[in-house]
Amino acid sequence: TTIAAIKLLGMDYRFNTSFYYDGEIKAGTLNGNIYIKGGGDPTIYLETMYTIAKKIKKYGINNINGNIYGDESFFDTDYYPIGWNKAEDGEPYLALISALSFNFNAIDFSVVPTEKNKVTVSTDPPIPTIKIINQIKASPTEKTWITIKHSFTNNKDTYLLEGTYNTKHKPRTYYFTVKAPSTFFLNSLKGYLKSVGVYLHGALEMKKVPDNASLLFEHKSKELSQILRDMNKYSSNFIANQLVKTIAATTLKKPGTFKEGADLIFDYFAKNKFKTEGIKIIDGSGLSYDNRMTTQFIAELLEFAYNDLRIYPEIVYSLSIMGVDGSVKKWDLRDEHYGRVRVKTGTLAKAVSLSGYTQLKDGKEVVFAMIFNNFNCCIYKIREIEKKIIQSLLNP
Repeated sequence: TTIAAIKLLGMDYRFNTSFYYDGEIKAGTLNGNIYIKGGGDPTIYLETMYTIAKKIKKYGINNINGNIYGDESFFDTDYYPIGWNKAEDGEPYLALISALSFNFNAIDFSVVPTEKNKVTVSTDPPIPTIKIINQIKASPTEKTWITIKHSFTNNKDTYLLEGTYNTKHKPRTYYFTVKAPSTFFLNSLKGYLKSVGVYLHGALEMKKVPDNASLLFEHKSKELSQILRDMNKYSSNFIANQLVKTIAATTLKKPGTFKEGADLIFDYFAKNKFKTEGIKIIDGSGLSYDNRMTTQFIAELLEFAYNDLRIYPEIVYSLSIMGVDGSVKKWDLRDEHYGRVRVKTGTLAKAVSLSGYTQLKDGKEVVFAMIFNNFNCCIYKIREIEKKIIQSLLNP
């Protein structure tokens, strides 16, 4: 996904979220509506939304006597690709994909024990429109375990938190995905607008931007090269999947779909003479159980990037450094090998992968790729095998 995104979108590509309005702004009041056209930006976080709210206020708007509409037509509304394990629904690594997305389309639940042997639950971002049912029992002796159940009816989210929390433990954060990403975006924006002194007196709804609406401002993400670093360092499935639909929408000039984005990625590699036999691309993250990949193909990709100076610096910069940062920060190496292994990890219940670059003692750089499937041991043991393989490369 990284290589295809660089080649098909460009390293300087920026996601664009456009804010429009109709009516008239007079004496601090917009007598009209605001429209938000999503562009698939996966990097609108808490601080970003606060900045957006302040920018709306900066345009002289303190009250909105109208509605705020969300336009998610940059993508289709198929939030899931085929092959995802919906039994794991709600897990943050299975966040739904939408043209209007916020905070990785997940809510952070902060669970905090109090001095009165009770447990409080709050969310980040704070969203007044969701309902939280806190049935967590506080205990000074029992183990901590928390489950989160979700229901979505009448366009409203309800979260039920159950379990036991050991009051000797420090506060913990749990993550759960939202079911209606665009609605989540709008509800969050409403809350941030209120926090900066902008009040909405209408409703939140979904609607395409009308032709007669005027542009208020555009919010642009940082460049793709920087976003890819975040994606690979921390194995962000969400960013990878947003990119697949973005490739389709940008290339085909119509609502982006998983299938069309995946097909464009596959076609790019097929046209560049990669061995695509047995390869099947469904999503950008590799989470679909219908994906098919080979170590030969991955190794060829890495070699292809290494031989192209236009993309290699960005690729290697985006990978985790074993023992230093990202998803392999805790993978210890001997001091003489410090910083010499750059990798991307992949993990499913019955599939684990590791690929990247390393530099041998003689200075030679090599690519490596490994995939483990259908194993009957815990993932930890597979990771130990991967470490031993890396050690054998470094110490032949």
